Amino acid sequence: MNQKILFLLLVCWLTVDGYGQGIIGEIVIEGNSTLSASDILQRFDLNAGDLLHQEILERDIDNLISEYESIGYPFANVSIQAIESYLEQNESKLRIKLNIEEGQLVRINEVYASGNKETKEYVIVRE
Repeated sequence: MNQKILFLLLVCWLTVDGYGQGIIGEIVIEGNSTLSASDILQRFDLNAGDLLHQEILERDIDNLISEYESIGYPFANVSIQAIESYLEQNESKLRIKLNIEEGQLVRINEVYASGNKETKEYVIVRE
């Protein structure tokens, strides 16, 4: 009975290990010009050496898009270009390539309010 459990655990471990354990070797950032790759990677929760978790990667990408929006790039797009497996010192690792399309810088010069009859325009613009 104990041999069956040990065998099952060994098979599960080998299955995960066969897929490179999902250990991140490096994250490559391409297409960025406003924020440096090191600035972007410092904001990420996922780092080299971590196990790849899809939810964390998606959250990092969403947070990066929000950062671009806050600095004037509301149409920025971040996509996963590739997730590649490679060997480093006989250990399987993952290389994540992210492509950033920053889009145009957007600045709001003026805000106009019209058609309002109850609230003064400066109050609407202020809020």
